[in-house]
Amino acid sequence: MRLFSSLFFISLLLLGGGTLAEARTLGPPEPRPAYQPPPKQPDHELYERIFELQESAKWASADRLIRELDDTSLLGHVYRLRYMHPTAYRSKWPELRDWLKKYADHPGAWQVYHLAKKRRPKGARMPKPPPARIYNQTYASSLPTFRTFYKRSTRRIRREVNRLTYRERPTQALRYISKRAVDRQLSAAETDLLRSKIARSYFIEGKPSKALEIAQLATRSRHVVTLSDWHAGLAAWRLNKFNLAVTHFTNLSENENAKNRHRAAASVWAARSYLALNKNPEATLMLGEAVKYGGNDFYGLLAYRRLNGPVAFSWTQTSLQESETIENLDAVQRALKLLEADQQELTELELLNIRNRLTQPQQKALLELAIDLKLSAVELAMTEILEYGNERTPHVLPEGYFPIHDYMPSADYKVDKALIFALIRQESRFKARAKSRAGARGLMQIMPATAAFVSGDRKFRYRSGRDRLYNIPINLDIGQTYLFKLLSEESMENNLIKVLASYNAGPGNVKRWAREIGRAQDPLLFMESMRAPETRLYVQKVMANLWIYRDRLNQSSPSLDELASGEWPIYRSQPDMQAETKNGKSRSVKMTADVLN
Repeated sequence: MRLFSSLFFISLLLLGGGTLAEARTLGPPEPRPAYQPPPKQPDHELYERIFELQESAKWASADRLIRELDDTSLLGHVYRLRYMHPTAYRSKWPELRDWLKKYADHPGAWQVYHLAKKRRPKGARMPKPPPARIYNQTYASSLPTFRTFYKRSTRRIRREVNRLTYRERPTQALRYISKRAVDRQLSAAETDLLRSKIARSYFIEGKPSKALEIAQLATRSRHVVTLSDWHAGLAAWRLNKFNLAVTHFTNLSENENAKNRHRAAASVWAARSYLALNKNPEATLMLGEAVKYGGNDFYGLLAYRRLNGPVAFSWTQTSLQESETIENLDAVQRALKLLEADQQELTELELLNIRNRLTQPQQKALLELAIDLKLSAVELAMTEILEYGNERTPHVLPEGYFPIHDYMPSADYKVDKALIFALIRQESRFKARAKSRAGARGLMQIMPATAAFVSGDRKFRYRSGRDRLYNIPINLDIGQTYLFKLLSEESMENNLIKVLASYNAGPGNVKRWAREIGRAQDPLLFMESMRAPETRLYVQKVMANLWIYRDRLNQSSPSLDELASGEWPIYRSQPDMQAETKNGKSRSVKMTADVLN
């Protein structure tokens, strides 16, 4: 009896805090379900996992998670990425047709539409095309246009000259346009446009005398062929004919049909020619013209530094008054959900897709949203749209023109953020999904072969691995590692002109150009003598971006000081500490500027 009582007492203790009465009323245990489902995952976590699975082409696993979704508003993006996968999925006509019927307002709809046209069976009816693209006018030119090469025969002649000059055969090109059968098909302006191109080719080939001769012939049409004076001026400079160089550079500086950046460049070179002739007052006058025409461009900043000392920018904010709510727009709701699912690239695509369809108050709200969410591509695009047509004052810039939202690579920064941002702004305009015709991808526009070389991962060379370059941390890690490698090369000597040219055109090309140009002591002449015109412009734009970002991050610009003094611009890392901008976003604290007197 005592043993039973003891066992009964122990059982009460094990039941935990129950009374004797409760113990007496205990019955059989409640039946338990055979399977207790885990708590349901939030939809944003499901979507994040779905996107990850689809990157690895695990379609069945992704489909299982899709069936668990309560909110299906992002399936348009899910299925577009699947149907447009480069290697692991071959989309069918019914899939593409149905997608277009449901999601034609999504970004990428035109890609799906063109693929659907290819996959459409005979006799099948195409869905309605997506809404027409609307392009903004922020790059519209106010310069007069002259109609040239409008006949098929003259376009064929131009193609042949382009082919010959590309193959470094200016003499053959000159003989070709001198043929009577060819010459009689061309107008005077068309002939001179081709002569100007041939003169440039002679200059690049190291034949300045011939370049000067041909360029001077082309100057009869300088109202159309504005760069004929540019090519003649550079050739005269190389021949030490500084009086003649002044004449041609001044003609271009005063040419109202020329682009402002060309007029600024000509003004700087006219000033340099005057300095070579010991005519300082005239040089000062031309530097003032360069500042007027160049503004915040490469030659404008260079002229200002030479004329007035260090450049200081004033940073403004685009007015967001009278903005209108946009949270009720389907595209904005999808964008916010995509960001919650860790899909920043798709968020930017969604918002950029609607930027030109909004009213101005809505565009202001979109800019405000981009600033709050740190979406640099959207911030830059919306600032350009909203600031278009506003009178620009040199060295006064809206903050949105040069976003500084941090992109932290997985291994931290090896190169200054100012240089990284300067490159990204030119390469991709902060669009993480940017892709060039040549196949460069992502923020820093990395070629797959370059990625494979830098990372040692051959998978980047194949179609299945190239899209990893759209991943922001991966792209930044590879891009800055490559940039650091270029800066560290003995032949580059931390020279920013050569490093940036190498990043754009490849180090092999730059080394070849350096051998052809010779050991030029003039950095500007070296830059203007590089073969690829796109590389020359690229270097100028990234250098200007760098100088502006140095100011945006409150840093000094020794490379601008050096180049303004006629020295090679050398990369020097600048201290970077965090502070607050006018809109509350982080920026860097300015250190003591070490400028040249």
